[in-house]
Amino acid sequence: MAWARGGRMVGTARRRAVLMGIGLSLSVLCLVTLPPPFRAGVIEVRGNHQLAAADVARLAGLRAGTPLLFVSGRRAAARLLTCPLVLEAVVRRELPGRAVVVVREAVPVAVVIAGDGWAAADERGVVVARGTGPGPFPELPRVPLTIASGTGATSLPAVGDLLPGPVRPALRLAAVLRRHAGLVIAEVRVGDGDRLQMTTRDGVRVLVGAADESLDGRLGGLVPVLEELHRAGTAVEYVDVRFRGPPAVMPGGGSAGPGS
Repeated sequence: MAWARGGRMVGTARRRAVLMGIGLSLSVLCLVTLPPPFRAGVIEVRGNHQLAAADVARLAGLRAGTPLLFVSGRRAAARLLTCPLVLEAVVRRELPGRAVVVVREAVPVAVVIAGDGWAAADERGVVVARGTGPGPFPELPRVPLTIASGTGATSLPAVGDLLPGPVRPALRLAAVLRRHAGLVIAEVRVGDGDRLQMTTRDGVRVLVGAADESLDGRLGGLVPVLEELHRAGTAVEYVDVRFRGPPAVMPGGGSAGPGS
């Protein structure tokens, strides 16, 4: 009797194994023979400006032809967010045969200059592009920077890395400038104590002071003053927006005063 029961158990186990094998084979066959509407035949990337669409798809782990059943939007988005150039990401499946990737990239606010090299950086100080020579983004303010190494050479971080702390107040200022249409700034400099000053494309020096919570408000009245100076052709030593209230204009020949 015990032998009979053991034989039945072995037979049942074998039947289960055979059925599981058949089921697995059928599953694989179904996946292999899935019609195009159920495969990611098209990977559509939206919102990318600096990353190529192929790079976005690669970072998300998506490949054309992958069964849509195997596309996990949550996992793909999490993979994209490991790239410092991607601030937000959404990945979804769409029928027929499409995987859609929507990203929001880091936006450069200034170009940091070191020697003959340049690095475009966002407000966080993350380098989003770098190279040598004149560089792109002519509309962005330039921020001079020298990083001294043991040999006195200059260098800039790689794409995706952070710029050193002392330059970040200038990047915060550059980010605020984007909200003030009409402020065309050629250069931003960081002085002692993180005091900032900038130079307009017309060559007017503006004393900014600290990049604190009052910065946006202090810049609010600057555009009309600069426009009037440009219209009148008035020569000035500097315009001061370090303090709350209307900008103060120092006529040509004056001095910036202490703490500038």
